[in-house]
Amino acid sequence: MILKAIAHIKATGQEVLGVLIFETITIDAGWKHDDKGELYWQTPKEKYLPIFKTYQRIEPFRGTSKVVVNNKFEFIAYSGVRCLIGTEAISKTSRRIGGLMMKKAMLSQPMAGKTDEEIVATREKAIKVLEGKGYEIVNTLFTDEWYSNESMKERGVVQIPLCFLAKSLENMSLCHAAYFCKGWENARGCKIEHDAAVAYGLEIIYED
Repeated sequence: MILKAIAHIKATGQEVLGVLIFETITIDAGWKHDDKGELYWQTPKEKYLPIFKTYQRIEPFRGTSKVVVNNKFEFIAYSGVRCLIGTEAISKTSRRIGGLMMKKAMLSQPMAGKTDEEIVATREKAIKVLEGKGYEIVNTLFTDEWYSNESMKERGVVQIPLCFLAKSLENMSLCHAAYFCKGWENARGCKIEHDAAVAYGLEIIYED
C-alpha cells in the first residue's frame, strides 16, 4: 500500500489524494446468455489489478481514463465508488520503484545496416511505448568505454558480438518483458534473445 499518493486523472484533469494498492479480483463469474439466448455458467477469471482508493469524490468520466500516480506509475482505469480500478492485469512479481509497483522491460533491436539516426528513432519509439505501459527500461545498448572494441580486445574478448549478446541476456534476467523491434527475426542475436524470452516466460511485446 502506498500512503499519500496523488493520482492524476487524464480524462478530467482532476487530482485526488489516496492510496495505490494491488489486488486479485474475480471477474466475469456467473450465469450468462450466449448468442442463442441460452444460459451458461461463466467460469470466474482472476486478475491482479492496480486500484487507487480515495476519500475524495471522483469527477465522472466516460469509459476509461489514463491515471498517473505520483508521476511514476501509469495505468488505464474506470471509475468506481471512490476508487479507480485498473483494466489490465499486471505481474505479481513486479517490483517497487520509488514506492510504486513497476515492471522492467528490455529492447531487442536489430542494428546491422541501420544508420545511427534510424537506431535512435526506433529506440525512442520503443521506449515511449514501454513507458506508456508502465515499464522501467533496462539498458541493453552498451556504449561506454568498457564496451569499446579496443577495451574488449585488451580484455581478451575474441567474439565481440557474442560479448554484447551475453550482456543482453544477463540484463534480461532483470526483466518481466522483452520488446522486439521490427526485423528481429532476421538478426541472429535478436533471435537468440527471443528464444530465451519465450523459454523463460517473459512477456513478449512486438513493435507494431
